[in-house]
Amino acid sequence: MTRVKLIGLTGQSGAGKSTAAELFKQSGMTVIDADALVAKIYESSSACLKSVAASFGQDIINPDGSLNRRLLAKRAFESKENTALLGAIVHPFVIAETLRILKTLSGTAVFDAPQLFESNMDAVCDIIVSVTANEDVRLSRILGRDSVTEEQARERIRAQFSEEFFRSHSDYTLENNGDISGFKARTGDVMAQNTQYRRYAPRRGKKTKKGGLPLIVWLVAIAILVGALVLFVVNCQGRTTKNVLKVAYPQKYSEYVNKAAADYNLPPALIYAVIRTESGFDPDAESSVGARGLMQLMPSSFEWLLQKRGETDKYTSDALFDPAVNIDYGAYLLRYFYDYYGTEQCAVAAYNAGFVVSDWLADSSYSPDGVTLTEIPYPETSQYVDKVESAKSVYIELYYS
Repeated sequence: MTRVKLIGLTGQSGAGKSTAAELFKQSGMTVIDADALVAKIYESSSACLKSVAASFGQDIINPDGSLNRRLLAKRAFESKENTALLGAIVHPFVIAETLRILKTLSGTAVFDAPQLFESNMDAVCDIIVSVTANEDVRLSRILGRDSVTEEQARERIRAQFSEEFFRSHSDYTLENNGDISGFKARTGDVMAQNTQYRRYAPRRGKKTKKGGLPLIVWLVAIAILVGALVLFVVNCQGRTTKNVLKVAYPQKYSEYVNKAAADYNLPPALIYAVIRTESGFDPDAESSVGARGLMQLMPSSFEWLLQKRGETDKYTSDALFDPAVNIDYGAYLLRYFYDYYGTEQCAVAAYNAGFVVSDWLADSSYSPDGVTLTEIPYPETSQYVDKVESAKSVYIELYYS
């Protein structure tokens, strides 16, 4: 397959991502519309639709065989666990279809995906372009475009990543607050700089496979997962939603997790949740700032922990790619923060942001009692804590309740 440069296009609801996609399309670039792929995947009798129905109820399929989108949305978004389950089923199918399309292309293509980050497809894009707009502008556009109430529109806005998240995880951020000529000019600048393939350096904090695997390898692996998921669901129609959800929330490296949980008096569900959030269970994950392994430890942090345990000469930083070592020291660091701050919330926040948590606890606007945080000022850390706690609750429900 000819190597395609893939631009990931995403953004906030109501910001004008569709306008940017149309501008890319008019420039001659191929635009792969993730929403259109989902609609195609949901066609009657598709394996994906059968998988979704097995998890959310056969009544989401209308008598004519089509999908009852309203009923599915109601059930999928009534809890974070259900939302995660729907994504775990649908996203691999979308990525597999994207692979099929990319095999036919060359040059530069645009992957237009509202849930680019949620599907982890950002990891295989060469660059990320996000479209943002002020909240009042987005609210007005959503109300004018969709048949929803103001409260429903606001709920949709609150459910998405913040503008700060999109800015910190993107190579280009296009503001679209109504100046259409300026927006077109900024989009044109991005297109002018990205018409030829070149491999971009990973974005800040982005986890990549050690050694830099190419796009085709990533997508083939995901396509294999799709096949496994289809076989699993089609042959297990009578199984519960819990069994399907276990595909997205596995208990990999259980020997090391259980040992670390016992050694440091931590819930194993919490350790699994951190691993899933940090690396997606990839032992070779390495971020652009150098964090390594399953629990994404920095070599400098690892050296500090070795000193604290009197094991300075025991390992080199390469040992962080060893699951046994990484989980042991990652759990040790998590326990350290737990003891230091006294709450799981602050321990998880510190695992992401470090000792700046002390400054937040000292600020009454963030912590009235100096013990718990009513607000986390770093959007990335706030979302990180939410993800870990949500994943932990799923692990408890699946394996420990």
